[in-house]
Amino acid sequence: MLSQVTSVQGHDEAVVLIAEVRDDSARGHAAVVDAVTTAISSEHGVTLSRLCLLKQKSVPKTTSGKIARRWCKRAFDAGTLDVLHAWDEEARPSGSGAGAGGE
Repeated sequence: MLSQVTSVQGHDEAVVLIAEVRDDSARGHAAVVDAVTTAISSEHGVTLSRLCLLKQKSVPKTTSGKIARRWCKRAFDAGTLDVLHAWDEEARPSGSGAGAGGE
C-alpha cells in the first residue's frame, strides 16, 4: 500500500491519510478503513481525522520515485483527488468502531 500522511489546518489540526488500494471495488473498503485506523491508533497513538482510498498508481511521484507530498496535500485541500472511498472521523456514528461511516 502506497500512502501519504498530511496534516490540515482548520479549527484544529487534523491528520489525513491518503492511500492507494489494489482492489478498486467497494466491497473491501470498510475492512481496509477499519484495519488502517485501528493499526495507526494502536501503533502510533494517533487518531486519523480522514482516510482517503485512491486507485492504485494514482498518487503522483517525483522523478526519483518518491511520493509527491506537496502535490498530495494541495490536491486534498482543493478536493481534486480521485477518491474511491473516503472515511471521516466526524461522520462516524457514535459508539461505532474505527471503520464505520464513509462514502
